[in-house]
Amino acid sequence: MEKQKTIQKVMEIFSTYGVRTVSIDFISQSIPLPKRKLLEIAKNKEELIQHIFQYRFERSRILFETELQKNTITNAIDELIYIYI
Repeated sequence: MEKQKTIQKVMEIFSTYGVRTVSIDFISQSIPLPKRKLLEIAKNKEELIQHIFQYRFERSRILFETELQKNTITNAIDELIYIYI
């Protein structure tokens, strides 16, 4: 399983169960992915959270750039909406 898909699944697990209630063991069982492979991506839960923020930021940036190229962003309000998606 590639890193991006793993991060997406971890994001879903955090959304469903909450960040504090899940452990690395629970995440690896829920995905399913061997704990060793998960720890290659992130050595702890805090690092997983950092990867999630990086993923969401990159996804927002790509969406924003795509909309700029399509010329669908015509004013400052549209621009703010796409920045915060």
